[in-house]
Amino acid sequence: MPQQPPKEVPEYDFKATWLLNFARFVEWPAKTFEKETTPFVVGVLGDDPFTKDELAKALKDKTIGKRSFEIRKSDKAADLKGCQIVFIPATENGRLDDILDIYKGLPILTVAEKEDSARKGTAFNILIKNKKPVLELNNKAAEAAGLKVSSQVRDWCEKVDP
Repeated sequence: MPQQPPKEVPEYDFKATWLLNFARFVEWPAKTFEKETTPFVVGVLGDDPFTKDELAKALKDKTIGKRSFEIRKSDKAADLKGCQIVFIPATENGRLDDILDIYKGLPILTVAEKEDSARKGTAFNILIKNKKPVLELNNKAAEAAGLKVSSQVRDWCEKVDP
């Protein structure tokens, strides 16, 4: 079962925890990883909103099977094509269509944090509405990337149609 953070958790601690949950509860195509020890790579595009190293702390010493985690950061979407998850901060929303075009057809789980991102084509959107965390899922976008989202995660999410 996905690890649900306490209700009063800081925003980016919550988002980092869910990036870990997505890694655990989404299935990637077998060809995604060269071998069973190939690290699981989480990318952060553009300005890193995890200013207190929340993501590094959430992933530290965590594994999925024999896979450790690696974090990559870049201002260029193309630099993160080798990632399994790419977090797209709100600061990148103005170029979201171009970013999604770069990742089209690749087994990359796109996760954003700006209203309507899931409707525009990201697989997940992590929002804070009325001081409460909300997870949105565009399952069609996940499936188009060749990814299968566990029913355990789907149950936590609001479903969004593009």
